[in-house]
Amino acid sequence: MKNREERLHVYLVSIRRWLDETGLTVVVVDNSGYPFPELEQERERHKERFEILSFEEKDLPTADFLDGQASKGTHEMMAIHYAILRSRFRNEALFWIKVTGRYFIPDLESLLVTKNMNRYYALRQLNPFRCEVVGAHHTVAHYVFFPYLYTHDTEGVFRKRISRFPPGRVLRCPRLPVPPTLSGGFKMRVTSL
Repeated sequence: MKNREERLHVYLVSIRRWLDETGLTVVVVDNSGYPFPELEQERERHKERFEILSFEEKDLPTADFLDGQASKGTHEMMAIHYAILRSRFRNEALFWIKVTGRYFIPDLESLLVTKNMNRYYALRQLNPFRCEVVGAHHTVAHYVFFPYLYTHDTEGVFRKRISRFPPGRVLRCPRLPVPPTLSGGFKMRVTSL
């Protein structure tokens, strides 16, 4: 994406679709401290299942560690871990699923309701070399999303951690169609995850 405003617009469209087109609980985690004033109406309308956790990494006890990390994945895992520890939904969450913010997955909720999610330790998208969609049962979420990485290969870290679970306990999602979305890293239009 070319600029911050364009990226923010894409994220806002995605967040609103998650809220308006699904019944899923949505926790937006942002590590820049941005307050998302554009979502005030949604905060009120969906307050029983919507939360924004925005913080600045420099204020965390782990700031020195993060400051030395060039890997986006390390910062992303720290943000997810932050949410798992601090979300008001943390005690009721059965499964934590991280979806990269720019993507809305119309079929994800219908997939989840057909599964007994207590049966699974983890969830991953069809391509194990990508990590736009990664999930973990609440009992193992701290392990799957443990933020201290010393590598730039976040996808490999998720793949290795999830591979330690028995294959029958990992929900391997089918190809998940998404509205055409410009990817973050490769700058190409993505139509499925």
